[in-house]
Amino acid sequence: LWNVPFYFGGTSLMIIVVVIMDFISQIQAH
Repeated sequence: LWNVPFYFGGTSLMIIVVVIMDFISQIQAH
């Protein structure tokens, strides 16, 4: 029961980090 929420939580966290990094790179590009 604990593995699934942790897996989805870790996956969503990685996605958020990737989105933030892409957002920062777009700001620096302008």
